[in-house]
Amino acid sequence: MSKSVGKILVIRGGAIGDFILTLPVLAALRQQFPGIPIEVLGYPHIVNLARAGGLADSVHSIEAGALAGFFARNGSLDERLQEFFGGFAIIISYLFDPDEIFHSNVARCSRAQFIAGPHRPIETEPIHATEVFLHPLERLAIFQPDSEPRLNLAAVSKRPVKTLAAHPGSGSARCKRVTGPIRWCWHCLPICKDYRLRSTNLCRLKTPPSTRTFAKALVACRLSQIWAQSSACWLRLSKIIN
Repeated sequence: MSKSVGKILVIRGGAIGDFILTLPVLAALRQQFPGIPIEVLGYPHIVNLARAGGLADSVHSIEAGALAGFFARNGSLDERLQEFFGGFAIIISYLFDPDEIFHSNVARCSRAQFIAGPHRPIETEPIHATEVFLHPLERLAIFQPDSEPRLNLAAVSKRPVKTLAAHPGSGSARCKRVTGPIRWCWHCLPICKDYRLRSTNLCRLKTPPSTRTFAKALVACRLSQIWAQSSACWLRLSKIIN
């Protein structure tokens, strides 16, 4: 077991929306522990956002096959990963681990302070998701940090393009209600209708000719899995917007 050098590891699975809502955790850690390396274990194409935005110093893939042993009770643990986990002073995990199997296996090779956070928001209580994910940081004496997700990508942006991103989310009841996201888009149109909408593989639209087309594209970008593959559903969406 290697001696901890004071590094912090944040483990976050889930989709990009889940990770965005966890950005305040990284920001709070960065502010509370300046100069301490912060690393993230997750899906590389998602968690690289934190490194690009300066909230993480390095990222690691949670898809590594050798990690499987850490999710099995008394599993066989990869030596390199034992050394990896043993190098942290604090490990904050947002993985779904109801039986604490992952926690127990990490404890076999690491003396880090292990903090288990919720893997998803509490939908039955009126608490914003970012505040739910920030709550475990109270064990590190971090109270009432900024709960707004922020990501400064100015340093890596090739050109100063104003961007609007609409992400209604997935997997919950709110996404099954068509009218909510559309009303939201219509409210946004007065301030965003002049922005360029770029979509590489969903809408095939680069410069919408009208605000109505923009509204269709804005909604359909994220909800394409429900509507975009069906002409009948596209007609339904069009009728609602019109």
